[in-house]
Amino acid sequence: MTATNPPARIVLALGAGGARGVAHAAVLRGLRAARVPIDAIVGCSVGAIVGAMHAAAGMEPDEMLQAARRLNAMSLFAFALSRWRVPVLSRAASRHAGAIPGYLERLERASFERLHHGVRRLGVLTFDLKSREEVFLLGGPGLPSALPVCSAVKASAAIPALFPPLRARLGGRKVLLADAGWFTAVPVERAFAPPLLARRVIAVDLSLVVCLRQARRAYWRSLQETCGDRLLVLRPDVRGCGTMVSWPTDPDRLIAAAEDSVLRALPTLRAWLQEAAPGAAFLDSPGVSC
Repeated sequence: MTATNPPARIVLALGAGGARGVAHAAVLRGLRAARVPIDAIVGCSVGAIVGAMHAAAGMEPDEMLQAARRLNAMSLFAFALSRWRVPVLSRAASRHAGAIPGYLERLERASFERLHHGVRRLGVLTFDLKSREEVFLLGGPGLPSALPVCSAVKASAAIPALFPPLRARLGGRKVLLADAGWFTAVPVERAFAPPLLARRVIAVDLSLVVCLRQARRAYWRSLQETCGDRLLVLRPDVRGCGTMVSWPTDPDRLIAAAEDSVLRALPTLRAWLQEAAPGAAFLDSPGVSC
């Protein structure tokens, strides 16, 4: 780890969860209100979307919350159909995709090289259908990524059977990149591993049941035992809220649940900030991978 790329102090890991992703924006708003500095964001699927819109496109949490209230299942499915590039059908579907294409254009103009809101690293988790391996794309100022930020996010959010995978070349080989949420919904291990080597991680788990490995509470108990107070897991109450199809009342319920999870975590967050005060040993301690 070089002086120009020191270990990340606090990394925010945003998990997959489809329509429940509005909770991520509410968590971002709550952390900002608590003055918690986020050094890096890593995300999968909707977590990658929210993380990139915030860090790369510079979108404010309140704007994301307003946008989430306007989105619906019809616009999502229409956008998914438009991505398959089927003549006539794709053009017709794109007309019903609502505001989604406009937000995608903002990501097209964004770059890993220019991040916002104090974030200096942005990571996106995807899955290569060819090699059957996860692909983690990390970028930031002075740290070029293998793919543009918009392509990385498209790949991470390409839910199999709903969206087409992203075709790309990485390291001289062809890949088919798609959503990794079925295996790793919350890229928390990526936050602790090189090159980020996070000192602290805030993981937002949206309880994606199709992620068999992380859906088991034993996984989280083991990780918490290993990482101790270096890991804080926020688990908003998402019961009754859909992932693909949501009810009109879901956004407000998810926002309230996410805000409540941040409030309950405030004692831990304040302890972290006290340890991270100027001169505290926390800032100079070597990164230890959990």
